[in-house]
Amino acid sequence: MIKKLSILGLMLFFWVENSYSQPIPGINFDNRLNWKEVLKKAQHEHKYIFIDCYATWCGPCKAMDKDVYPSPDLGSEFNNKFVSVKLQMDKTASDNDYVKSWYKVADDFQNYYNLQGYPCFLFFSPDGKLVHRGLGYKSVEELISLGKASLDTNKQYYALLEKYKQGKIIGEKDMRNFIYVARDNGNKPISNEVAMKFKKQFLDQLDLNQLCTKENLNFINSYRQLVGSEDKFFQLFRKYPAKCDSIAPGIASIVINYVIEKEEISSKIKNNDSSIDWNGIYSTITEKYGRIYAEKIVPIARLRFNFKIKNWKEYARLWDEAISKKRLAPDEDTVAYSWSLNTSAWNMYLMCDDTSVLKKALAWSEYSINLVVPMENSPCEQYYDTKARLLYKLGRVNEAIEYEQKAIDTGIKMAGGNKGMFYNDYMLVIQRMRKGEPIGDLN
Repeated sequence: MIKKLSILGLMLFFWVENSYSQPIPGINFDNRLNWKEVLKKAQHEHKYIFIDCYATWCGPCKAMDKDVYPSPDLGSEFNNKFVSVKLQMDKTASDNDYVKSWYKVADDFQNYYNLQGYPCFLFFSPDGKLVHRGLGYKSVEELISLGKASLDTNKQYYALLEKYKQGKIIGEKDMRNFIYVARDNGNKPISNEVAMKFKKQFLDQLDLNQLCTKENLNFINSYRQLVGSEDKFFQLFRKYPAKCDSIAPGIASIVINYVIEKEEISSKIKNNDSSIDWNGIYSTITEKYGRIYAEKIVPIARLRFNFKIKNWKEYARLWDEAISKKRLAPDEDTVAYSWSLNTSAWNMYLMCDDTSVLKKALAWSEYSINLVVPMENSPCEQYYDTKARLLYKLGRVNEAIEYEQKAIDTGIKMAGGNKGMFYNDYMLVIQRMRKGEPIGDLN
């Protein structure tokens, strides 16, 4: 009996030992080393360095942690080639000693590499030279592709940037590729500069039929600021909208609306002058392009303008008018419309203290929830959180707590029983609500 138990104990020992030695699926982020030690490890193991620059308040960053980094495919691709580190860019009261030890590096990276947003991905050679970068949420496949590019000297951003400065990127294919590489690496000035040259040298020489390809339409959708009403692309979208939309859905109206607003509205608004002749603008657009464009473009432009100058009462009035007349409601994309309502309500919570406006924003929030309630897995927890915070700001504490709890419960349901993406944030909000404490400083 003792012998059997000994054998069983030995088997259990090896099972436990083996379970701990198994590699964790997904990217193995180091959470022990400092920057100098990371460099030393990379040189010793002949690996590149992958830095995930994130912020605690960043939704896409949390989505990467939940849906992307645990991928076994990503782990098998990255773990043998990179020393990977997560670098928190903001500072919070709950930061542990390890996070605090990286504060100076985070500040240095922010200043030296001019990070434009999060998540931001930085790739370094083993000797610590930045060779490539990426910005924004990436799927597993996109991040794998980004990692491969960082190892390829023909695709590395900084190698290509040096070639461009030396005048060695001149062909159509190379220029088109570099435009997107520069953009994805956060260098908008260079990306826009090359895009302008590319359009002038290559696309402007084509006839309308040659312009109408998926590659060209996607390019102009990304760089629509290069299009004017006299441009070939504008003519293409005006003459053949159905054909263009069959290749790149919705592109015709997107670019046409952009150009009209740029030339007929934005060019006439100077120094936040509130004495704008909106009726005159409406008439001009109607005369040049038709009433349908005026009805779509002018109300949105007026909303943006009043938001910019922080005229919250007029902003709220215009939203109420748009809702009552269904001006901004799309024919099919209910989710997008409800999200725009929720976003506007959230912005009023953040920026406005006028009770009359906050009450209107609460109505938008409730409308946004009602639009998506019938949909599966909706509304997302953020809808309920918006309503809860507006209620709290209006002094309706018990209702606010009720809806903040709904936000938490909805997040758990959407996460399949696990903590929702914003679980920790919302728990802190509801704790303060229950104590009657301010929540304005919370994300």
